[in-house]
Amino acid sequence: MIGNIAASAAADCQNSLAFWTFIVTTAGVLILTAYTVAAFWQAILTRRAIREARESREEAAAATLRSNEATEESNRIAERSLELGRRAWVIMTGMVAPTKFNPGEPLRIKTTMRNSGGVPATNVISKLAIAIIPSTAQLPDEPPPTHGEEFFAVVPVGRPVKGLGIFDGLSESEANGIESGRDTLYFVCRIDYTDTFRKPRWSIACWRYAREFDRWVVAAKHNHAE
Repeated sequence: MIGNIAASAAADCQNSLAFWTFIVTTAGVLILTAYTVAAFWQAILTRRAIREARESREEAAAATLRSNEATEESNRIAERSLELGRRAWVIMTGMVAPTKFNPGEPLRIKTTMRNSGGVPATNVISKLAIAIIPSTAQLPDEPPPTHGEEFFAVVPVGRPVKGLGIFDGLSESEANGIESGRDTLYFVCRIDYTDTFRKPRWSIACWRYAREFDRWVVAAKHNHAE
């Protein structure tokens, strides 16, 4: 009797131990699974955070670069606007030249230049040239080479500056060609100079003797400034 009770108690104890062992094992598996899932999810979140942080840094860097480029461009525009508003602009504004051409008589051409900019022009060189071209021909794209020069240390703002070019007299054939209208006489004045912005600048003016009007007029080409 006593042996049966002891055997029954031992069996109950064994069954209870097995039950709790199962419970503990199952709980351990569940906890390990939950930890594994949590760790995996944490790894995903970490990678996502790293990627988002990298993308954020890249976007911030790109935005900074765009901002810097925009600032530099704005500064260039402001500097250019200031320069255009204040720089020197020296151009030829008038000329006085013969309208009768006697063979062998030197051509004396008076010029007037003016600085319409905001600062004085310095180291001004006026280069002059004449050219005779058949009236039926087009004026070449390239202006004729200049040869005579006049130097002006300073051309102040707003004040006209006078110049004078003296050229060898025309031959009888050249004078007759111009008087008859067969040929056209051109006069070119190129002005090179600098200013306080220390940049080389120039302008060019081209006039022609219009026999039909018996006066000098601005030519169709070579009248611009840089």
